[in-house]
Amino acid sequence: HGIIIEHDNLIDKDNPHVWMSPLNAINMTGRIFNAIHAAETNTSLQGQYVANKDAFIIDLNETAILLQNTTLLYSRLEDYNVTVHHPAFKYFLDILGVQRIASIEEGGAHGEPDPEHLAEVINAMKSNNTKVIINQPQLDDADVKEIAKETGAHVADLTPLLGIKGIHTYIDMIVFDLIQLLNPVDPFTGGGKSVPGYSVFVMAGCLFLTAIVTWFTRFRKREKAVKAA
Repeated sequence: HGIIIEHDNLIDKDNPHVWMSPLNAINMTGRIFNAIHAAETNTSLQGQYVANKDAFIIDLNETAILLQNTTLLYSRLEDYNVTVHHPAFKYFLDILGVQRIASIEEGGAHGEPDPEHLAEVINAMKSNNTKVIINQPQLDDADVKEIAKETGAHVADLTPLLGIKGIHTYIDMIVFDLIQLLNPVDPFTGGGKSVPGYSVFVMAGCLFLTAIVTWFTRFRKREKAVKAA
């Protein structure tokens, strides 16, 4: 309930990667908590479950606010379009207002890219002046590099999974993906190229606004707890 698997027009089928939105993750956390809490017979642990759930939801809200603040402070993200290696990042990019022009992996007759599909991706990128490809490190990047070579695009390595590049928590993954998206690199030289108009001041502003909202959220939570006591 509350989580909608949306139809993805880019691949013409439903996109199941709903966890890539912190807003969906909040709903999923509540559902997981309800199942565990209902099954737990040791009442001494139930309070800890509640505390852990509440703390994690606060972290998820902060992460969602960070993404929203990035969009607010960096309005040019609305004009930012990308090609994706795999369609896993739809919900993440939707929050940021970033348009996806093409998907590399989900092309061809059997879901794998064939030469005809790769040519279509290259043409779409040139037509839309797309200069960023989102790569997924878990996948073979040969096609990504070939397309980058043909289009002059930079590559941003984003992950929808934990366990790579020292990423062990969901929050770390989302923040990592945001930083990577805003700082794509040349796949052949490793040279960086930030999104036009993006700077460290933008990220600092996002973090500052997030900190203010976080403080207010936690203050209100403590206030309610005091009144309920």
